[in-house]
Amino acid sequence: MSHSSGIELSTDLINKFKDMNSSGNGRFIQATIVDETINIKAIEQGTSDFDADLDLVLKYLVEGEPSYILFRTETRDDITNGYKWLLLAYIPDRAKVRMKMLYSSTKARFRTTLGGSTFLYEIHGTVFSDFGKSGYEAFLRHEMSAPPLTEEEEEREKEIELGVSGLGAVPTGMATVTASNGVAFPVDEEVINAVKELCDGGNNYVQIGIDIDNERIVLQAQKSVEIDHLGEEVPLTLPAFHFYRWDHEYEGQQMSKIIYIFSCPDGSGNTKSAPVKQRMLYSTSKGAVESVLTGNGKEVDLKLEINAPKDLSVNDIQDKIHPPPVQEKKMFARPKPKFCRKK
Repeated sequence: MSHSSGIELSTDLINKFKDMNSSGNGRFIQATIVDETINIKAIEQGTSDFDADLDLVLKYLVEGEPSYILFRTETRDDITNGYKWLLLAYIPDRAKVRMKMLYSSTKARFRTTLGGSTFLYEIHGTVFSDFGKSGYEAFLRHEMSAPPLTEEEEEREKEIELGVSGLGAVPTGMATVTASNGVAFPVDEEVINAVKELCDGGNNYVQIGIDIDNERIVLQAQKSVEIDHLGEEVPLTLPAFHFYRWDHEYEGQQMSKIIYIFSCPDGSGNTKSAPVKQRMLYSTSKGAVESVLTGNGKEVDLKLEINAPKDLSVNDIQDKIHPPPVQEKKMFARPKPKFCRKK
């Protein structure tokens, strides 16, 4: 369910962590994601009192603003000769869905960069009370007493970590689609109507996007397009979803095939690479947007993922929808050995 965001730890953060880990000077580092990098926001020197320093964490948390805390314990790590750490992830329910997804999917970067054995525990919390001395003690009690999770419970835990449980902000009666990470997005009525019209034989091209600020699926374009000009509709700087109905004749028969395209610019072919947050959000929503079409009783005949308009080829589309027949190789009889030939 989780997706790696591709965001890295800053050099300053890595160096500060190494210094604190080896010297034992300083209690914790607060980090946030800025410009697609995990950066230091604050450093707390702390005291020699572990429990009191746990409560100091609460002073650094801001309502509605996600952040990480790398908290040094007093336990030594025999493998690194440093210390064991706690990885605290404050990801409040009030944060924007895209920020919750970003912070949750980036959390694993600490283990891969700083070493998995470095962290004694990883604690995810949505409210202040999940942290501090009392929050840590409650976490330990739960760890000691909780039986192994069932598969369904593990899936639910992942949803909670992604901040998608209890999303109830969608107005009653409004259509929604659910992304692969469990996030439910409202779908504008314009999108539903445009896709229905495409399915019913109207305009043959619909472009769909995500309004990230308002967290909704929105209509970007609706028109009739010749397949030769389909690439001209692909944005050069933003990801997009495209439904295209290809009405054509093949071997004397009129056919109508639906093509579903996900375009995500990566800097190739005169495009500008989309920001990490956008790429992640769009990528996890591919199946959800497809369901807008399948909800009309139609099936997608061809799915394509491209990075630039140049990746769209009419010949390639035709070969995928109507694969050329495989030519069977004729087997030629091998000449008989000389000693078997008749004179």
